[in-house]
Amino acid sequence: MPRTVWRLVIAVTAAVAAASWIEGTISLRAFTVQVNLLIAACYGWLALRPPAARRPARYTGPLRGGVLVAALALSAIFFAEGGDGGTPRSLLAHLVTTLLVLADWLLTGRDEPAPPRWLPVAWLAYPVAYLVMTLIVGTLMTGPAWRRYQYPFLNPTVPGFLGRIAVFAALILLLGVAVLALARLRTRLSSRPRL
Repeated sequence: MPRTVWRLVIAVTAAVAAASWIEGTISLRAFTVQVNLLIAACYGWLALRPPAARRPARYTGPLRGGVLVAALALSAIFFAEGGDGGTPRSLLAHLVTTLLVLADWLLTGRDEPAPPRWLPVAWLAYPVAYLVMTLIVGTLMTGPAWRRYQYPFLNPTVPGFLGRIAVFAALILLLGVAVLALARLRTRLSSRPRL
């Protein structure tokens, strides 16, 4: 399957996953919706960018890696928090799109340079920004906590909040390190002379 079509499939799948969760403006704050919209935007752009921009670029790998880390974090946190994926829309948004992005990471990008070692720390930027946005919005809103904080574990008044956030940050950093290691391994294997 040509790379353009493959990436369009990923973009459309993620857009459908995000759309299936949007039920009003409050759901736009959901990490699930945001990550799937991020996947749709990234892979739509990768698929539809002009041919001159398709040559190996230094930013393509870091961009795809960051999206993969966000998708892996979404899946890991969803299942760690007891998500069961019991509905088709839940499986699509929390597992299928992540697996598609992971497959793209593993199967394409051999022509990309190895990402720099500091990227796992940079890939934390979006989850940290999401946490800060959630805390600010939750603090400014009125009403019950379930409405102010999109997810119960992001409510700072719940016991163990800081510990849970520290664990999730460490998990996301480890995911970033694993994604970087895969990229470096892929680059090393693709640069070996073929027999």
